[in-house]
Amino acid sequence: MPLTSVKFDMAGLAVDLPAYQYPPDVWTLFQNIEVNEGFPRRARGFGRVFGGTLHLPRHLQTSQREGVPELIYCSDTAVGVTDGVNHTDITGALVFDSSGDVDPWSSGTINNIAILNNNTGPAMSWRSGDATVTILPDWPTTRVAGAMRVFREFLIALDINEAGVRDADLIRWSDAAPPNDVPQSWTVGSQSQAGSASAAFSPGVLVDGLTLRDQFFIYKTHSTFVLSLIGGTLIMQQRPVFATVGALARNCITEWRGQHIVMTDGDIVIHNGIEVRSLIDRRVRSALFAGLDETNFLNSYMVIDKEAAEIWFCAPSSGEIFPNKALVWSILDNEWGFRDLGSGVNRWPHGTQTIVNTNIQEPTWNLRTTNWNTDASDWDDSGISPAFEQMVFGDEGNLLQSIGQLDSFDGTTPIAICQREGLDLGAPDRIKFVTRIWPKVEGTNGSVVKVRVGGALEVNGPIVFDDFQDYIIGTTVSLGVNASGRYIAVTFRSETNAVWRSPAFDLEVRKAGHF
Repeated sequence: MPLTSVKFDMAGLAVDLPAYQYPPDVWTLFQNIEVNEGFPRRARGFGRVFGGTLHLPRHLQTSQREGVPELIYCSDTAVGVTDGVNHTDITGALVFDSSGDVDPWSSGTINNIAILNNNTGPAMSWRSGDATVTILPDWPTTRVAGAMRVFREFLIALDINEAGVRDADLIRWSDAAPPNDVPQSWTVGSQSQAGSASAAFSPGVLVDGLTLRDQFFIYKTHSTFVLSLIGGTLIMQQRPVFATVGALARNCITEWRGQHIVMTDGDIVIHNGIEVRSLIDRRVRSALFAGLDETNFLNSYMVIDKEAAEIWFCAPSSGEIFPNKALVWSILDNEWGFRDLGSGVNRWPHGTQTIVNTNIQEPTWNLRTTNWNTDASDWDDSGISPAFEQMVFGDEGNLLQSIGQLDSFDGTTPIAICQREGLDLGAPDRIKFVTRIWPKVEGTNGSVVKVRVGGALEVNGPIVFDDFQDYIIGTTVSLGVNASGRYIAVTFRSETNAVWRSPAFDLEVRKAGHF
């Protein structure tokens, strides 16, 4: 039989169905691979920023002081803040301890004042420059909220514990905040817009909430309803929206261009307040939820990278306390990647997007070696510090890690894998002999990506792979291989710090008879 060349233009990940059921342009296994501009690439690296933290950064909240970005980090018992250089403890005399609890923190900002809520202590606020956090005005010290969020000029508290008695269906909202301050009252009365409502009409317990346009969507474990500001004596009015869609945990909701993306109990969905659809069904559902820790899944969270148009769905695998894996959605490509969080034993309890100053220093006057008359640069330039919005994650090692800061994983070399299995080349009943592969790999010249080809005789049969060979970017054109089977498999693997991407590969194939 003659040799033929078959081209494969590859995109994202799909793992829910048997490999042979997917079209040939998707990969069926990723490790530390994201999708960028439609093509799979080795996951971006990360590195330490802002120095070591004073406490375990279990939850992060952005702030700013006179235009300078700050990052608040919360542990189980303390609160700290950094301006990127200095770290300050702002806990003060407040006492709370969520050690051993899952998913204890929620936060937000109102009038540029940070709101911090721990589900074992009183709700707090912090204005940049204050020495310590303070209890919200008119918030009883015996009251604890499971979650607290900002809605317009109000604060919304969910799942309330009053003096040791929990009402998982109770919603409280504050009076409207005055300009440049936090709400001053939670007491219902004729002089206040504060109020409360029960969500007992909807199944599940209250989990979290987030604004969508001019309404506040509240998520229970298995349902969703909306809270609207209507004024008058009622102030707020609620109505059910989705009877079977809720949130997996706090911090598992984000907004993108007028829609909410929600990690639910077994799905990731997107909705505009009216219509809801799955983003992962028959694609990557099992990549996220298979092997999810049965207790600590409540520590899952989502982070949006607006610059890269990505959303990271971060979750702990079985046996882990904090998330160690992330399913990464490339929004504009509508493709999925999968990567590790952290390096070594350190996991990432939470993440956010904030300004990261790269601190690129220009030479100072006395270090100049060029002549005044020939040096075209600015002699009075004491230094430039370009700042970029980047994703920053809290690290169990009392560190803050910034995505894209390094090509390595905080100095550790990651293993990255793209693999496709179950390629029948349009003839599932025929044996195929693969003799050559043309990998299309882009990256730094001289970087090495290892490539292998294999084959299986049956749909669920073992794959017999040829040996890995080095594909040297900028040098290698093709690799001779020796693989056969009814179902062909291809693997790209790297064990270096080089970032690469692979949009396609070609196979040289000879099809044999029907046996």
